Amino acid sequence: MKEKIPTTTVLIWDDMLRSTKPNKWHFTSNNTNLEPVYWDYSPKLGISHLNLLNYRRNFRNIWIASAFKGADGKTATIPKIRDRFQNHFSWLKLILNYKFGGESKVYNFKGIILTGWSRYTHMDPPCELLPVAIPSLVLDLILVKKFIAGLELDATSIANADIDDFFNVHVSNEYGKGLKCNTDFVIDLENILNCYFESRELYSLLHRYEQLKAGISLVFNTDDIPLFSCEYYASKKFIEKTHLIENINWCENAMKELITIEVALRENMKMYYKKRVIDEYLIYKTYSLKKNLEVILKALNSYKNTFVWNRNPLLGNVSD
Repeated sequence: MKEKIPTTTVLIWDDMLRSTKPNKWHFTSNNTNLEPVYWDYSPKLGISHLNLLNYRRNFRNIWIASAFKGADGKTATIPKIRDRFQNHFSWLKLILNYKFGGESKVYNFKGIILTGWSRYTHMDPPCELLPVAIPSLVLDLILVKKFIAGLELDATSIANADIDDFFNVHVSNEYGKGLKCNTDFVIDLENILNCYFESRELYSLLHRYEQLKAGISLVFNTDDIPLFSCEYYASKKFIEKTHLIENINWCENAMKELITIEVALRENMKMYYKKRVIDEYLIYKTYSLKKNLEVILKALNSYKNTFVWNRNPLLGNVSD
């Protein structure tokens, strides 16, 4: 990079530096265009002040990195907006009036990078889509702007501030106006559905998908409706038929709702993504749900017209 553009400053994610031993820092002596980015995407930071001190001693500047999306799990569909806000709030509280040991001057961090990862690795499936993360990004940008502009609070008050109180006093009004929210806003996924932004329809569809997914998982794993085991018992020709039709109807309705959501998502995503991305995302999100529903429906239907049962084939002889 330096050979092609000598004046370029290269930013490196600091996890590759965290285990560097004290006698191994000589590689930084001639790298004046190399600067570390200390990243932590968790709501409650786990910062090593020793690592920060090492960066202070060996680099011209230190950056920090937060996350407005792409940090709530590989399978996340919608950012956990409260956790994302907490992550930024924790970072901004930390760097406000930050001083290294033995120094009286407040350290001026070079900048904050608001990351929004699309995948955890190149080989992982996509996590939250950018359009549905816009509310999270807007919220965190407003927060950063408030800190840059300065707050009429001393450092101690900010350090002890409750996240909800801080949001209500300093952020809520501007955020509600920016997203055209028709209710008093709280930091909550459901509440965003009361706001109006360009990608709201996509957000609503994915929220609907998440509710359906959770509902299917609940029914599959509820003891009162043991659908997760019906394939096995159907193969042994031993199945409870009392709620058979009811369970078949539930599976068919769940499949119908899943396909309806998939069709709507495919159409809506066309304004943001190419077909290749849409296909990958929708197959990834719906394949296992469809497969499970199909397997259970097949097992249930195989027993729908059975009127005669032998004794429980799994019990063997009574005397055993």
